[in-house]
Amino acid sequence: MVHDTDFHIPGKAFTKAQGIPIVIEEGAWLSSRVIVLKGSVIGKGSVIAAGSVVSGIIPPNVIAGGVPAKVIKKIDPNSSEAGQNKSKKTGIDCRVKNKVDSIIKSVTGTDAYELPQNTPVSSIKNWTAENHLLILKSIENEFLFESNESSYLKLSSLQKIYQWVSSCASGPIKKPHIISE
Repeated sequence: MVHDTDFHIPGKAFTKAQGIPIVIEEGAWLSSRVIVLKGSVIGKGSVIAAGSVVSGIIPPNVIAGGVPAKVIKKIDPNSSEAGQNKSKKTGIDCRVKNKVDSIIKSVTGTDAYELPQNTPVSSIKNWTAENHLLILKSIENEFLFESNESSYLKLSSLQKIYQWVSSCASGPIKKPHIISE
């Protein structure tokens, strides 16, 4: 249901309310029983979960849900529509990319999700040698693998970092899980 008004003005039962436009951009998908309220914007390629109420701005390429609808996760716009989790262009698992992008954002404040994958890390705002090391160590902790620190210098673009994580996270070297009593 798409409602561009409140139907009446509070306290004036028979006075018609002024409508406020709703924007649903190209490729957005609304599941069943979704309610979109006046003035809302749903970004290009976003998905709204069943039974949600949209009452604000939903950015492009996200999955949102709830009452009111909030962003649940980002969608890689390059991912296959067949439901596969790999980017068509690079073969990078979208879940890996999203986690790595999240770590980069937490350290540098830059949203790597918005950057092309061939972006050199040296051109990313707040990317320093210290942050480079912190990001790569955080990635290893997140994906439970260890790598040789001498290989860190070769990771000079986002693409190389995504490929490094994909290859190492599925490789034989894993950190042992520590189970406390």
